[in-house]
Amino acid sequence: LFRRLSWQLAAATLTLLATVLLAFGGLAWSLAAGDLEAELGKRLTNAARLSARQLGREALPTQVPGPEESRRLTRELASLAADAELERLLLLDRDGRVLADSLGLAVGSDRYVYLELDPSEWAAARQGQAQATTLFSGLGGRAYKSAFAPVPSAGKAPLWIVRAEASASFLQDLRNFGLSLALLGLLCLVAAMGLAVLLSRPLVRPLRGLMDASRRVA
Repeated sequence: LFRRLSWQLAAATLTLLATVLLAFGGLAWSLAAGDLEAELGKRLTNAARLSARQLGREALPTQVPGPEESRRLTRELASLAADAELERLLLLDRDGRVLADSLGLAVGSDRYVYLELDPSEWAAARQGQAQATTLFSGLGGRAYKSAFAPVPSAGKAPLWIVRAEASASFLQDLRNFGLSLALLGLLCLVAAMGLAVLLSRPLVRPLRGLMDASRRVA
């Protein structure tokens, strides 16, 4: 009976501690991920704006450029991407065709495939507003985030739009941090289990004395 009472008290304590640790860990992870994603979105939006202004100082093609022009634009975008520490920088026309790519991959007459994931942000960019997109899964299953910014032009609607992309590697770091917290929490729970068993003994000792006394009376 006393052993059962000790284990019941230990189990109750363990359940309470586990609930508190899980709630705290989940809240901390959510807040950290949200703040880091928002900060990345601001950085990407500023980088896209600066790149768009830089590109707006020169003549840009209105059609898919030829090989020589494509190589020149690729070098320029690669330089801008390196300066802003971006994974990728693309120059798009209003129809979503890639006119230049800092990686030299997605140049052609087809609409850029990832535009389908961000219809509202793409529509805002076509109206002249710079916006960051939500996270998306890119090459190798890695998480990425992007931002659009229109290239300044004389017309009312922009003719070119810059898309800046960066890796959201902080999510993997947060996952590793979460696993470390989970392991630490497990060790703490095991220690708490043993501590609860030790602490429960003084609580059940009076019950043991009471039952012994009742036996003697009987």
